[in-house]
Amino acid sequence: FYLPQLRRQKDKKPPLQLQERDFEIIKAVWDNRFLTLSLFVQLFPPDLTRTPPHVLTEQPKRAGTNLERRLSKLFHHGYLKRVRTERGGELIYALDQKGAQLLRERQFSLSPTIDWSEKSRDLSNLYINHALMVACFRMALTVALRSHPTMELAHFERESLDLKAKWRHEGKDIVVNPDAFFILLDTRTD
Repeated sequence: FYLPQLRRQKDKKPPLQLQERDFEIIKAVWDNRFLTLSLFVQLFPPDLTRTPPHVLTEQPKRAGTNLERRLSKLFHHGYLKRVRTERGGELIYALDQKGAQLLRERQFSLSPTIDWSEKSRDLSNLYINHALMVACFRMALTVALRSHPTMELAHFERESLDLKAKWRHEGKDIVVNPDAFFILLDTRTD
């Protein structure tokens, strides 16, 4: 029973029973700040071994993938927020209040005073697109590492004040504030 978002009554939400994959989706949004469906598909590719054979040979009975339906349910239940930076553009998912609460319950160190709905509402399109660019780089790195089993992404950290470095050189202040910091680990034992 799906109605357009603006006409849906609050008590007519699609049913949702949280699964472990939902937690992984919410955690991925928190790790990257923003994600689009195309980035989610790269991060959570379909498992063809678990896909029933008729799904691979027949036309789907309804539009969208299971991942799209999960994202929609997480949005309608307040775990994720959706924004667009351009008319008709791809939906961009951000963390919402219930998603942040779920992460806190799972021992993630998120401040309880942050209003995630408000935080996502006051962002410029430039900021969102920049954060998506960093997420795209991280996804490209993640996907590339799948074909190199001895390489591991040991650590990835988005831009923050903790990454900012400042020093003086020849009487001038030098400041480096990287978009991200990551560590690749080669696990070969030769």
